[in-house]
Amino acid sequence: MRPGERDASAAAAAGAAPRPEVSVVIGCYNRLAFMRLTIESVRREIDGLAAEIIVVDGGSSDGTIEWLVRQRDIVTIVQHNRGTWRGKPVRRRSWGYFMNLGFRTSQGRYACMLSDDCLVVPGAIRNGLARADEARRAGRRIGGVAFYWRNWPEQDQYWVGLTF
Repeated sequence: MRPGERDASAAAAAGAAPRPEVSVVIGCYNRLAFMRLTIESVRREIDGLAAEIIVVDGGSSDGTIEWLVRQRDIVTIVQHNRGTWRGKPVRRRSWGYFMNLGFRTSQGRYACMLSDDCLVVPGAIRNGLARADEARRAGRRIGGVAFYWRNWPEQDQYWVGLTF
């Protein structure tokens, strides 16, 4: 067992759930219709896996927060990102700030970052986990696994974007 990892049998004996294999971290703001579809595609993909879903919401006002807090399988973090509080403007935060909140909350061995308008293709997360494990077994130190994606319906082809 590596440092920081919990023994699954000890966790089970203590009544705690074993450490998730993957934490799916999703950022969201005022996109309830998209979020529902995204969550359903994630739920289908992680069914049977030790996994958790974490959503960081930027203070939605379209019913998204109310919907999220009724979902018992989702850890919901609300970090308001617009408007005023006590007469002062709320400090605007970046997408990276919101994702880092989710990553710091996550308990999974791996984290999968999604936007609130992504649909997970069947097998994508499981294949990503297998690819990461394969690289680790081969002795490679990896920081992440890229996933193919596209902006549908504007793009027909899937691709991997590289940004710095």
